[in-house]
Amino acid sequence: MDSPIFSSLYKNLLTCRDILFLMLFCISVAVEAQTGVLERQNKGVAMPAVSFQWWKVEETKIHQFAIPVTFSYPVNEKLQLNLATSPAFSTLESRGSASLNGLSDTRFSGNYLLHEERVMATFGVNLPSGKHALKSEEFVVANVLALHAFDFMTPILGQGFDISAGLATTFKMPTLVLGLGAGFLMRGPFSPIENASDKYNPGDEITLSLGLDYPMRQKKKLMFDVSYTLYTADKVEKNEVFQAGNRISFQAMAYMPGERATLLFSVRDRIRAKNKLASGQDLIPERQNSNGNEIEILATLLLPQRQGWTLRGTVEGRFYSNNAYDAGGATIGGAGIGLGYPLSPQTTFDMEARFYVGSLDTGFDPVNTTGLRLLGGLKVRL
Repeated sequence: MDSPIFSSLYKNLLTCRDILFLMLFCISVAVEAQTGVLERQNKGVAMPAVSFQWWKVEETKIHQFAIPVTFSYPVNEKLQLNLATSPAFSTLESRGSASLNGLSDTRFSGNYLLHEERVMATFGVNLPSGKHALKSEEFVVANVLALHAFDFMTPILGQGFDISAGLATTFKMPTLVLGLGAGFLMRGPFSPIENASDKYNPGDEITLSLGLDYPMRQKKKLMFDVSYTLYTADKVEKNEVFQAGNRISFQAMAYMPGERATLLFSVRDRIRAKNKLASGQDLIPERQNSNGNEIEILATLLLPQRQGWTLRGTVEGRFYSNNAYDAGGATIGGAGIGLGYPLSPQTTFDMEARFYVGSLDTGFDPVNTTGLRLLGGLKVRL
């Protein structure tokens, strides 16, 4: 079993969870100040959607249909519950065709406000309802889906039983709000390959987060967040086989609402230390860092129109540097338009289309890539 390959697939899929504590911080601030970008729901919401993503790299093509469905239900003013799943159907075409289709894991989560709504406790359970014991050709597809540069809606279907918990709190100061967060993710063992004799147990994670919220006039605000994630060793049965390098993430956001237009701008940077590889009975740092620096920029302009519908434009960039082996880098730019249209007081229809161009560095000559993302869905207030 080649543990670095397993880790590059399953560890890299968790980057979206790193922003959990930034979200918790924003929500905590929103509860206190009622001017946040992210606000708690006061009614149940169902959000079914359909996503199509397509990428071409030279003569290789990969596409995915995903059906993300999210439910959010506020039990009361303090407790909110969420349920999310995203079955997907993916196909890779490169001197032949291979597919990875099926149900995804189901994520049940929630948060609870404590101490006069200044502290938020979170919890989550990843239920292993998704496909995980993959055939060899399915595993090849999964490795391509896991590439950060492609940002697939459902990069993996199944990864075992996980439990997470966290705390976030805020401290209001004269000119800004300080947020602190901490969380723990306990990973369970699973079989990533069909007929594997031993189960693979990814390492657990501990994340610490610090955030600053700087409110300005007319509900404008600047937000800054830094988080540090520590990983324990991956194991096959009781043997340590790999340990991902600890990661530090920085993010800055600007929220600029206006009567005619609202701008949301964010910059994110992820830096990871060297991984550790198995050498006999020990884990030792890899000779050179196989992890590159990842910078992502996103700007969205929302333009309210008549009769309650909204037009928006989005521009984004992904700038990934090569690792110490002069490979793994990517430069991708994207632009798109979207709209939100109220079908009724309880239902809103939303759709978006984005087109991407760029290049990937495979260690030889850079290769050109193009991509397309289509997303449509409903937001139904229950």
